[in-house]
Amino acid sequence: MMNQNQAYPLYQLQEIHDLKHLIDEQARIHPQAPAFRWTENKVLHTKTRLELRQDIRALTNWLFDQKIHGQTIALVGRNSYAYIVAFFALILAGNVAAPIDKDAASEEIVAMMTLGDAGGVVCAQDDPLVSCLPDSIQPLWFEDLPSLIEKGKTLPDHFESVQIDPETICAYFYTSGTTGTPKAVMLSHKNIAADINAACKNFVLTGDTVAVLPFHHCFGLVTGVLKVLNYGKATYIAPSLRRVQKTFQEQKPQTVFLVPLFVETFHKRIWSQIKQKHQETQARRKMRQCEQLLKIGIDMRKKTFKAVHDSLGGALQYIICGGAPLDQRYIDDFHAWGITILNGYGITECAPVVAVNRNHFIKKNSVGQIVDGVQVRIGEQGEVWVKGDIVMRGYYGDPEATRAVLRDGWFNTQDIGYVDRDNFLFLNGREKNLIILSNGENVSPEQIEMQLARCEEVEEVVVFARQKALCAEIYPDPAAQDAENKIAAYVQAYNDRQPRAKQIERFYFRDREFEKTPTKKIIRSQRTGV
Repeated sequence: MMNQNQAYPLYQLQEIHDLKHLIDEQARIHPQAPAFRWTENKVLHTKTRLELRQDIRALTNWLFDQKIHGQTIALVGRNSYAYIVAFFALILAGNVAAPIDKDAASEEIVAMMTLGDAGGVVCAQDDPLVSCLPDSIQPLWFEDLPSLIEKGKTLPDHFESVQIDPETICAYFYTSGTTGTPKAVMLSHKNIAADINAACKNFVLTGDTVAVLPFHHCFGLVTGVLKVLNYGKATYIAPSLRRVQKTFQEQKPQTVFLVPLFVETFHKRIWSQIKQKHQETQARRKMRQCEQLLKIGIDMRKKTFKAVHDSLGGALQYIICGGAPLDQRYIDDFHAWGITILNGYGITECAPVVAVNRNHFIKKNSVGQIVDGVQVRIGEQGEVWVKGDIVMRGYYGDPEATRAVLRDGWFNTQDIGYVDRDNFLFLNGREKNLIILSNGENVSPEQIEMQLARCEEVEEVVVFARQKALCAEIYPDPAAQDAENKIAAYVQAYNDRQPRAKQIERFYFRDREFEKTPTKKIIRSQRTGV
């Protein structure tokens, strides 16, 4: 058995050069292995890697036949197998695929398509977007894709002769933007292939997964789908975010890729069930005992916390978490229950993974070890700069914004952090969110928010500055009793531990959740001045 938590060699998988190479190799090496599963009308469907390649090949041939080539084509729809086939086929037919959030307002979607000079869009026939489409953007219906794939199987073949230049831009991913207007991030075949290759060296997947995160987001598609495909494992496409935990129980994934909101929700449910049985003290004691036994090589966690494992399918070993900061306390609790959370760090402009903790080399409070082939340096203000094949080509149609973040191949993430001697990255917040206190000290609101969120009655919180004073806007847990008084007492206790300049001088309650990005990060309100 490998010694736990120390440096060890990187995992080795065959490297890919572009997205066609990924599809070709998977069909060659694992032709009959399942690639994707999904349920439709209560029927479970499965596509092997060979079938996936055949479907992509057929749709690519249909696109060539229709002369849909050299365009930007938006993808607007729910997670589905058809979405994945369309993404690959559009790219391999020489187009740029531009995934866009289906839940955005129709006007916003049209604005993003216009920003990317889209000439077409793949969407559902009943999407409200359809009535807003300008004449210059031609729709293609998701509902028609199965018949188009069948037709493509009878057409002259263009797929086999497709030659990919790795430098070719193949996708625009729109930044979600917690404060500003989305920008179209240009990613090449090389960018995506390099990130798949590098991230798969840090972490090894040994079982199947469930895809939960939206495919229009880089983390959801490149990490949650394409990297799993590269590992040779199967992905079940979750039908709905409303029944994610039920899907885990049915599909029994070994690893899942999540953003912190899901982890926090699962954590809250688990503790709620424990408290309902009046077993909190007993559970804490068992968690400590399991951690002590683990130090001498005895792992009783899965047996001791069988109910926790069963609630998440019974086979879950790893949760790869990224997209926003995650408090270490969640990681520690899940570890005590026998499920390892590996924090990672990614950004759309880096295709997206920059760092991730490893299966057997993990550092607390870190977002992971920087992936192979990527350089990171820390700027004068503590900002994290990244260089390597994963770094985007720029923002489409916005050279000024591109120049502001790209310098001599280095990308300014605008995150604040540091790198330790083992090449692990630690983050302290966002450069643009920093608050300058009355004493001149810089404070990261994210760090304070994390501490305030430890109050059980706090559902969500945003810290901001108003007239040089620290303030907090809080959405209380709607199910909690006497929440406002308990939160007030918690804030006072927090203030008692802080120097004057770091105390929360005013806090406000709100009656609804904060607006969020597609990856469930709170959009920091302009009204609060953050």
